[in-house]
Amino acid sequence: MSSVNRYTIAILVRNEFGVLNRVTSMFRRRQFNIECLTVSETESPAYSRITLIFEGEDNAKRQLVTQLYKLPDVVKVKEFDPDHTISAELLLIKMANDPETREEILDAASAFEAKVVDYTRHSIVLRMTDDSRRIDAFLDLMRDFEIIEICRTGVVSLERGGENSLRHQSLSERVSGAAPPAAPPPAPAARAARPVAWVGGTAWRRALGMVPRGAGRVPAWVRGGWPVACARVGERVRQAALL
Repeated sequence: MSSVNRYTIAILVRNEFGVLNRVTSMFRRRQFNIECLTVSETESPAYSRITLIFEGEDNAKRQLVTQLYKLPDVVKVKEFDPDHTISAELLLIKMANDPETREEILDAASAFEAKVVDYTRHSIVLRMTDDSRRIDAFLDLMRDFEIIEICRTGVVSLERGGENSLRHQSLSERVSGAAPPAAPPPAPAARAARPVAWVGGTAWRRALGMVPRGAGRVPAWVRGGWPVACARVGERVRQAALL
């Protein structure tokens, strides 16, 4: 039986309406519980970056990535290795400004490099940017005091090194100076259907039963052209109506 692991993946998607709903619906159908989700802009205005943290089995995760690539707006999926990834998230926490606990709160904030961004007689708002483990540890410490409100963003991650792990192919080629890929050939134009008959011909007249198939000579009234033919058709219709 496969063990349950924790995964962090980033998905490069096109900026299209409803793409976030389609991506999260794929996780729901695969019964993955999303622990964290962050959507952010990229170096190109045509694309957005979705970063997700979830738990599951390795085989199910591979199937999920395969299914994600089948979505029309998904360009690339990247799984991050924790040992080669820089991750961070933002925490805003509002603490009660109690004179008895104020010094302890400020000392703990200083130890975790949290910054005071708002100070009133009744509250202290601290801002902390760090990885998830240190933020969890700071929150556990703050629970010993009176917490008024917490707001915590999702994780954002970048891979170490000088490459963009989610760069689209055309963007990479543009940066390196390589020629862009040749445009695909245009789709062949739909061939216009050949008409069954045309004015002056006899195929459509044979189709209406006016000229027997295999007739060698076309009657004179048929050679008279469109007006004579229309009159003949009208006469046949009137005769059929009187029967």
